[in-house]
Amino acid sequence: GDGGEGSPAEDGGDVTSPDASPLPVPIYPRLDASSFGDVHLWSLGGLRFDCMASGHFLLLTSLDDPSFIVEGLFATKDRPGRASWTTGVAVSGVEDGAPTVQIGTPKPRDGGDGPGGMFVHGGCPIDMYVDGAPASPGDDLGGSVEVYLSESRGGADRVSILHAATQFAVDVDVRVSRGTFGCFLDVHVSVPGDYRADETLAGLLGRRDGGPDGDWSGRDGTPLPVPGDRYERRGETAYDYCVENWGIRDGDESVFVHGPGESFEGADGLDARYDGHDLRDVPEELALLCGDDLACVADGL
Repeated sequence: GDGGEGSPAEDGGDVTSPDASPLPVPIYPRLDASSFGDVHLWSLGGLRFDCMASGHFLLLTSLDDPSFIVEGLFATKDRPGRASWTTGVAVSGVEDGAPTVQIGTPKPRDGGDGPGGMFVHGGCPIDMYVDGAPASPGDDLGGSVEVYLSESRGGADRVSILHAATQFAVDVDVRVSRGTFGCFLDVHVSVPGDYRADETLAGLLGRRDGGPDGDWSGRDGTPLPVPGDRYERRGETAYDYCVENWGIRDGDESVFVHGPGESFEGADGLDARYDGHDLRDVPEELALLCGDDLACVADGL
């Protein structure tokens, strides 16, 4: 973070004075966070909640260096709050000199039924851009970042983005919905313990220094209360939190490149009012099937 004010030394001095040793840089464990399904979030601190909205979102950034961005693009098929899916992710400013890498799964273009992407992976169309230009996995990106096709431990077809110097990684699993939406992405972000250790990392995926009770914050880092009611973390309260705090409303702030027939404005649904289900009121058959698993209930509705 900003480091705050120096702590008083025993002699009344300040430990951050030029004559004293600097405060040690915090040491964090490697932390993982995910945006998956429609859209469920598992934060850096282990908090689970939903963001069934549409538009561009700051998944993770540095409050000290906003050039570092992991940006997600969510899309919904019908009413906001019912279900949305991650359709793209862009990673920018991870290391000095590293390019911006974007992976997305577009919908068929020009009214066609077939894949419209630059290549096909996992049966889905995939677009890839590097610094705004079309690219492919395996291209020589100068050594600072590598993008390659792989497979998750669960067998999902994956596009991996690995930054060599810091080992900051984003894994993008290609999925197909059981309903009518089609292809979407699960995004897994892995933050090494020493990555930007003296900075405050925050976003829709939580705060590195927050823990599950401190994973919600405003864009300026102001802590916000996390609802104790798990239904609120899956419904309108969570929807409002993610839209109001981490939705990107200014296209100039976004690092996304949009393909033919796409635009920032066309993907922006942040002003839509929540119109989701009450997860407390579900059909008995679904309640029996899912039990206490609210993500299962949300998917079933």
